[in-house]
This record gives sequence, structure tokens and C-alpha cells, in this order.
Amino acid sequence: MDRRTFLQSAALTAGYAVTGRADALLLHGTLPTDTQPIVVRRSGVTPFPHVWETCVGSDRAAVAFRQQWLSDIERTKRDVGIQSVRFHGLFDDEMGVWPVGSKTPNFLYVDILFDSLIERGLKPFVELSFMPGALASGTRTAFFYRANVTVPKDMAQWDQLIGEFARHCIERYGIKEVSTWNFEVWNEANLTFFWSGKKADYFELYKQAATALKRVDRSLKVGGPATARAEWVGDLLAYCATNEAPIDFVSTHVYPDDKQTILFGESQHYPLEEVMGNVLQTILGRIASSKFPGYPLYLT
Repeated sequence: MDRRTFLQSAALTAGYAVTGRADALLLHGTLPTDTQPIVVRRSGVTPFPHVWETCVGSDRAAVAFRQQWLSDIERTKRDVGIQSVRFHGLFDDEMGVWPVGSKTPNFLYVDILFDSLIERGLKPFVELSFMPGALASGTRTAFFYRANVTVPKDMAQWDQLIGEFARHCIERYGIKEVSTWNFEVWNEANLTFFWSGKKADYFELYKQAATALKRVDRSLKVGGPATARAEWVGDLLAYCATNEAPIDFVSTHVYPDDKQTILFGESQHYPLEEVMGNVLQTILGRIASSKFPGYPLYLT
């Protein structure tokens, strides 16, 4: 029986169990002759965690200014129950965060975006990216909207940006609200498409951002490495442990069709439908064996 047929049969059977009506099964014609009673337990059942409600990803930050997007996110929250939204490019030049020639950041457009989320009962899952052109060491960009993916020319300015951003959020929304957000440093820095620097450069970027957030308020939650294919998870945890870099959660990205030699090494290979479960166990094992056992894991 294929998955689609199974789901249809399960739905019909559930309809019979709940309603107690035999005609719930008559959509297929006649009742089967080999029926067996089905008992539905209404207590003592472990709840099914709706992990998908925690966060959804949604293009880049500037898209959220569109009325169609706002209508879509309202419907998604209503129908799916999502709690937070993650964007690329919160610090892109189109968001006006650090205009060329300015000595300080400006968060006007970020305010409009965050206000629209909070008014709808949502939270931002804050991806700290990409590099404002005024702070960037180069001109290399990603996507048609020219997201700058280069290392900052001065880490002190990156530190200033993150610190002022955190203070601004707290002043506008209050620490009680902002302390419930997750701040994630960059996006898939292990891919050259998203990061011009090396792994060591990302770890320094991460430490500067995490330290700047905690300097503003220790209750702010920060994590990473937000990598593709579950890479660098163990390395970042080891780096944080030996370099006094704050971390509150682990985040990474995995797809079922990612190259399995990268996910599991040369000795293991799984059917497509078993990839996610096994890679999650692998990541959780890396967390458990680190100096931060039990820390939350987010597939962002």
C-alpha cells in the first residue's frame, strides 16, 4: 500500500472510530468482510509534538512589506499555528540598516517588519545577516537582491551593529518579549555562496555577535552555526567551549537529498525516507557529547 492510499484509508477508519457510524466506510462502496474492531485510546497517549509550528522560513526581510505577504502569513498562522518567522537579509542595504556614510545604524524598516509580526501574534526568529555594504570588506553578493556575503572589514563595527540592534529591540519591545526570541548568527557560512571567509572567520563573527548580545542582556538567546548539511555543529560547540563564546541553542539545515557521505561519512547510507531521522540522531549525539548537552536544536 502506498503512502497516499494509506492516508486515505486511515482517514476513513478514523472517521468510523470517532463517529461510530458504519456509513463512514461506505465511501468505498460496501463494507469489507474481514473487518476488525479498532479501539481508540483517549487517555494515556503521548502528545504528538507539532515541531513545524516553531518557525517557518520566508524569503528575505523586505518581502514582508508586501500586503500579499501579510495576508499569507496571517492565514498561515491561523491554519498552521506557526509561532515565529525567519528571514534572510535583515541587514541588507535594501533594509537601510547602515547607510553608506553613516556612523550609526538605523532600524526604521526593521521596526516596521517586527511591528507587523508582533501585531499578528508572531515573533521574529532573528537571522543576523547579511553584511551592510558600508561595513563589508568586499562586494561579493548572493541572489538577485545583492546580499553582501563578505567578512566585515572591521569586527568592531559588526560588534557595534549587533549591540545597538539588541538595545534598540529591547527599548522598543521590552526585555520580557525580546528574551523569548532566538538570535541566529548568519546563514550557511559553510557554503561559499553565502560566506566569503573561512570557518575561522565565521567563528569570530559568531563570537563577536554572541558576546555583543549578551553584553546588552544575558537573557538574550543566541545560537548557530546555521550551516547547510549539518556541518560545523560539533566544531562550533567545541569553539564556544574553549573560547568563552556564548551559545544557547544549536541550529543547522538538512535536506533528505543532501549528500550522505557528508551527513554520515562513507560507511553509512540510508533510504531517502530514513535520512532525516538518522541525521537528527547524529546531530543530537554531537550536542550530547559536547560541553553543552541537552541544548535545543533547531532545523532553521
